[in-house]
Amino acid sequence: MGIKGMTVRDWGTENLKTFEEQFEFGMEVLKRFGEVVATEEGWKFVPFE
Repeated sequence: MGIKGMTVRDWGTENLKTFEEQFEFGMEVLKRFGEVVATEEGWKFVPFE
């Protein structure tokens, strides 16, 4: 669970975050732990070793 027992999605919608704001937040969190790469099939997460 996330903040105060909420998932990130619940927190974002409860605090009126737009899809773009939620997407950017998620991308920034992922980038702390690895690389996010756009592919023809969609986004791919490659964790740091």
